[in-house]
Parts: sequence; C-alpha cells; structure tokens
Amino acid sequence: MAAAVNFSDSGPNLSQLFDAIWKDYEFLESSTEPSNSTVIQSRVLKAVERAEKAVHMVNDLSLFSTNEQLEEVATNEIKYLLLPGLLGYFVNKSSSESRFETVKKSQVYLIDFIRLCKLYGVTEVDLPKPYRSREGDDEKDTQPKQSARPGLASIEEQTRKRQMKIERFKTQKELNRNLQELYDLVKKENVDEESKRNYFITLLKKWITDALETCESIDEEIPLIEHMTRLKESKDQPSNENKSKDKKKGVFRPFIITKDAMQKQVFGLGYPGVPTYTVDEFYQERVDQGLFPPAGSTPKGKNSTTTDEEEKEAEKKEQLEDDDNSTRQAREWDDWKDDHRRGWGNAKNKG
Repeated sequence: MAAAVNFSDSGPNLSQLFDAIWKDYEFLESSTEPSNSTVIQSRVLKAVERAEKAVHMVNDLSLFSTNEQLEEVATNEIKYLLLPGLLGYFVNKSSSESRFETVKKSQVYLIDFIRLCKLYGVTEVDLPKPYRSREGDDEKDTQPKQSARPGLASIEEQTRKRQMKIERFKTQKELNRNLQELYDLVKKENVDEESKRNYFITLLKKWITDALETCESIDEEIPLIEHMTRLKESKDQPSNENKSKDKKKGVFRPFIITKDAMQKQVFGLGYPGVPTYTVDEFYQERVDQGLFPPAGSTPKGKNSTTTDEEEKEAEKKEQLEDDDNSTRQAREWDDWKDDHRRGWGNAKNKG
C-alpha cells in the first residue's frame, strides 16, 4: 500500500498543490487569451513549477512502485498518476524555450505518464517512443520501425494510423460523456467510494488518449521545425556575407573642391563640417587611392612604348602614300589627253 500523503513543511501539502495545478489546467483550457500572451505564459510558468514540485513530492513519498496494482492504490491517490501528463501539457504550452526543445521535453513527460498508467494496468496501448530514438540504429524492436518522417510512411501505415485516429476519436467521445456523468456524481456531498474511483480512472483513460494524440502531433511537428531551421540558416548565411561586403565598401563623404589655397580658406569657414580640397590636393588624394594615374605618367589604355621617332615614321609613310596617289592621277590625265586630241570635239570648227 502506498504511503500516506502528508508533508510537515510550512508549504502546501500534495493534495492542496494538486488542486492548484488542476485550477491552472482549467484556466488554460477555458482562456481565450493568445497562447503567447503575458497572462497565459505567466500562468504556464507557475503551473510548470507547481507540477515539478508535485512530482518531486510523489517521488519522495514513494507513492507508486512497480510491484503493486491499481487496486492497491488509495482512491484519493489515483489522481496523482496524472502529474506527469499535466507537466507535459503545461510544458507544451510554454514559449520560454525554443519550440524544438519544448516539444521534445513535453513528449518525454507524456510518454512517462502513459508508461506509468500502463504499469498499473490502466491501459494496454503500445508505448510511444521519443522522436529521436526512432532514428537510431540501435533499436531492436521486433515490430517494423515507423518512419520519423510522415511522408515516407507506406500506404498501409497511413491507413492503419487513420483507422487508429478514428477509433481514438470514438473512444474520446465516449470517455468525455462518461466523465461528465461521473463528475456530476463526484460533486455531490455524499458520494460513494466506487463512483469517485471510477471518475479518477476514467479521467486517466481520457488523458491517455489525449497524450497519444499529442505525441503523434509532436512527431509531425518536429520535422517541420527542423526544416524551417535549415531554411532560416540558409537565408542567414548570404545576409552575413552581404554585411561583410558592405563593411568593405568605402563611405562617401561630401567635399568642396577649390582652385587654390585661398579659396580653400574661404569655403572652409562657411562649411566647417565639410572637407575642403584644392584641385591639386584632390587629385593627389585620388592618386593615393589608386583611382587616378600619377601626374606626368601615361594614362592607361595608350601604348606607352610609342616614341617620337615612330610618330615621325608614320607621318612619312602617310606623305609617301599621298605622293603615290598624286603621281597616279597625273599619269591617268596624260593618258587621257593622248587619247583625246584638242579640238576633236569641235565638229563644226567653231571657236
């Protein structure tokens, strides 16, 4: 038989703590506030702290053991089997950590709750496995392994899961109806022990179906979280490269160019915050930056090996070509005059 539930500390005993935890659950279930609002998250944080404390108290009191049956547990202590499930419920609603860490932790608590209920014979369902353990090669289950990614599951597996969800939905509907009837009985002043016990056991069964459904939802959510994380990392990388490129770019600063040092003094007084350069200073700064060629050097794009002699040689070549053209034209004119004697065109001897 489990030990009696009492604590000598000045704080609330386990029964009072459980009542506070259950009120947190009812508040979160009925609240219309956004899940990430301050009101909800502050209540979730308190509920997680209470549930963790209650679990430690149960362990210290050694309320449950592996060598006893549900019939041996006192009626008022059956409800404490819910504590791991309540803790998983609260953690799943928390936004204090990354979503990936939150759902993994929540799934561990929910699986521990199902394991505890199965240990006491409340259910005979197959115990779910944490998401990451399904990907390990050291699993030695005799049953076929389920794919960690829903898209890779076979048609038969998808059909089986769909049928399980339909049956689970029917079970949940029936449990909710029975639970409401038993709750109405428990609220009465003179309630018999059997009705009270049936209420707690039905409540455990209802939470088992909810926990199984939540574990499956987490299995489907984790691959999406991992995919979104990879997308975010791939988008952040180019942006970091662009930032480094932007740092390398020079920053433009306005300035005033003057003809000489005298104008520089005048314009510098009018714009004390703007740099002022003479033409020579401006040109020399651009030379130092590698943007302009040094003064007196041959600009890029021209052949620096061209000399004055080569230019003269080119002029002579052009002149010879002109002389050759003149000579050719003179010869052609002489030949034309030989073939066309003067006066041949005056048929009537006029002129």
